[in-house]
Order: sequence, then structure tokens, then C-alpha cells
Amino acid sequence: MAMNSRENFLQQYRKNLLFSNEELRQEAASIGVSVLSDEVGEFISFYLRGKEINEIVEIGSGVAYSTTLLHLLFPKANLVSLERYEPRYEMAKKNLVSEQVNFLLEDGEDYLRRRKKRIDILFLDGSKPHYIHFLELALPMMQMGALLIADNIFGRGLSYEKNIDRRHKTLQKRMSAFLELVFEEFHATLLPLDDGLLIAERK
Repeated sequence: MAMNSRENFLQQYRKNLLFSNEELRQEAASIGVSVLSDEVGEFISFYLRGKEINEIVEIGSGVAYSTTLLHLLFPKANLVSLERYEPRYEMAKKNLVSEQVNFLLEDGEDYLRRRKKRIDILFLDGSKPHYIHFLELALPMMQMGALLIADNIFGRGLSYEKNIDRRHKTLQKRMSAFLELVFEEFHATLLPLDDGLLIAERK
């Protein structure tokens, strides 16, 4: 699709975008996996650059798109990326190989229950109804200044639309509980970038 004038203008000044890979984006799309848009990737790159980060936990490896961005931003940090679906786990391992990055075929809740080390960045891009459970388990390991990033908060409207089925009403209740906890425990903002981006810093 051809870019319009506004997109061309933005592209010209997209100076903070650390990572963009169209081939990987298309690979993800072919298996129904969404990845960070360039606008979200650029904002995250801008916001995180220069911060002192040593321990990162990502829930939802996908094809390792956001994992790669986080690793490029913090190449010396220990990064644990969790994926429940084995084909995606295998794909992520293939797409990013580094001694600093550990891909695990494991449920995020199970991992957080056994983790003891602190978390400097918790990056959520997995199952939306489980965000509240991920955060509740991670909070004891997130000190003041620790960062929470959650992509696709709007869920293509499922997080807030009124005319939805019972299953998605459960998602809405859990998302509401998640956001209430976030704004209670963090300085946070919900940005209308792409499908909704949450950025938060522990109080």
C-alpha cells in the first residue's frame, strides 16, 4: 500500500526507531501474530533509551519482534521471553540468538510464581485476560522505578465495546481490574498508539 503525504512526512523524521523488519512482520502476519507497529516501536525506543535496565521479562514471544527491540535497546540485560505455543517458541528462538536472551516454552503465570529475581521491565504482549494475574505475581519483584509496558490494550475494541458476548465481557472485567491495579501502583499513561499502548513506572 502506498504511503500518503502524512505517512511520508512522519517516515522522514522517524529518527528514534531502533528496529523495523518488514520480512519478520510478514512472517508474523502469515501465522496470525501481531507485532509492534513502527509508531509503537519508535515511542518505546525513545522512552527507554538511556535507562538503566538489567532484568527484563517478556510474556508473549510471538516471533521475537519486540524481543529483538528490547535486546537492541539493552544488549547487556538478561531477557527472559515466555511463549506457551510451541511453534511460536521455536520460531522466536530461530529469529533471535543471544546469550543474553532466554526463550522459555512456559506459561507466564507459572514462571512468575517461581521467579525470585527483581524485574526492571515487564513487557506484556500475551493473553489479555491474564494481564491482571501476570501483574499481581510480578509486583513483588518490581521495585520503585521498574517499568511496565503492555501492547494492544484496546484489543481491537474488545476491551471497551458494549455490544460483545459473555466471553469478552469477562475480558473487559479483567482488563478493567488490571488497569485499576496499574494506576494504583504505577505512574502510568495509556496512549492511543496503534491498538493501545500502556507505559507505567512503579511508584
